[in-house]
Amino acid sequence: MDKVNILWFKRDLRLRDHGPLKEAIENGLPLVLVYCFEPELIASPKSDIRHWRFVWQSLEDLNAQLKAYDTKIHIFYMDPLRLFQELSRIYNIKTVYSHQETGIKVTYNRDKRAAAFFKKENIQWKEYVQQGV
Repeated sequence: MDKVNILWFKRDLRLRDHGPLKEAIENGLPLVLVYCFEPELIASPKSDIRHWRFVWQSLEDLNAQLKAYDTKIHIFYMDPLRLFQELSRIYNIKTVYSHQETGIKVTYNRDKRAAAFFKKENIQWKEYVQQGV
């Protein structure tokens, strides 16, 4: 089973000035880039179709930029915990890199579930602060 790192894009849809991306690349292991459209988050009353359209367009733009590097962000529509369970069946995941998210209760609970899964599976999760909060 191949050992990889994963970069989990959440609200941080950029390639420049992206601490987790920089460190993940510098680590030297193969890197899998993922974004997950989360059904629970999309169904949240705080959600809006215009926001998700912007996210989709941003992902398309990032993938156009990444084409020059022969890579892309893999886009999923599922619960992130399920995604990481599936990925851990395919890969030996060493580290998941992401920005720490300050959001709503849905994302807070999601991150608690993800942290428990990563700990159980002995996967390191490096979260980076992206705001001064």
